[in-house]
Amino acid sequence: MFNPLSFLKTNANDRVNNSLSAKLRKKRFVLFLKTFNPDIKTKIIYIGGTEIIWQGTGLEKNVTILNINFGEKDSRFKYVTADACNTGL
Repeated sequence: MFNPLSFLKTNANDRVNNSLSAKLRKKRFVLFLKTFNPDIKTKIIYIGGTEIIWQGTGLEKNVTILNINFGEKDSRFKYVTADACNTGL
């Protein structure tokens, strides 16, 4: 029997490598790389997300993450605590 909650827990979890969410996030990241071609000089502000997408890219030291809450912080990133929906931009 199909269990929608189980399906969502498995497929909407981007921390599970083979989840639908992780696969779609990886596709978007590939598009980002092709579009912007960032290098070690590129400065990136990631608004409202977590560092998981950037881990292992070699760009960690270039990424500043803006969010309201953070779990355990990764020292390779810069963090700014702010509301992504109310940045004033």
